[in-house]
Amino acid sequence: MARSKEFDKDEVLQKAMNVFWTHGYEATSMQVLVDAMGIKRQSLYDTFGDKQSLYRLALDRYRLEQENILLALLAAPGSVRKKLEKVLYQAIDEAITDETRRGCFMNNAMTEMVSQDEKTAEQAFQHMSTVEHALEIALTRGQKSGEISGKHDARALARYFFNALNGLHVVSKTNPDKTFLEDIVKVTLEAFI
Repeated sequence: MARSKEFDKDEVLQKAMNVFWTHGYEATSMQVLVDAMGIKRQSLYDTFGDKQSLYRLALDRYRLEQENILLALLAAPGSVRKKLEKVLYQAIDEAITDETRRGCFMNNAMTEMVSQDEKTAEQAFQHMSTVEHALEIALTRGQKSGEISGKHDARALARYFFNALNGLHVVSKTNPDKTFLEDIVKVTLEAFI
């Protein structure tokens, strides 16, 4: 009779996600994963497949967590501009409190893996599309209420905001100075008024 797995799959996947997020794909060895996840190597292979499969699962977990938070915020009633501010200032708060400077896992994947792995590129594209669509809906709502400037198309503004947010995540890895990052946010938000 086969033994049942003696670990929580979600819990060990969360641990793998944190390892990949902190170290990246290339710098993460199978031994580092096994040690961090607290499972045997064969259990890792039996449950998650190879390193690349585990990476994609971890990235998907991160993607869905982040999208759910952002989409819920954007869909909720209230000021669209204040929601955009909140997203950008949360990115600053995360950057200045993250001593490891790991940034955004999806950004890290975009810069490290999309040119090497078609499936990771698809995950990144899906993320961009989902976030852009949610932003476009919120910005259209803000334009209709007069809160967001109508001088730019809502889709273009959504793409601009997505790019600005991701750029903020990237530069904050190098310079997590609050004043430096707030300068970027202030200018970014001017595009919406």
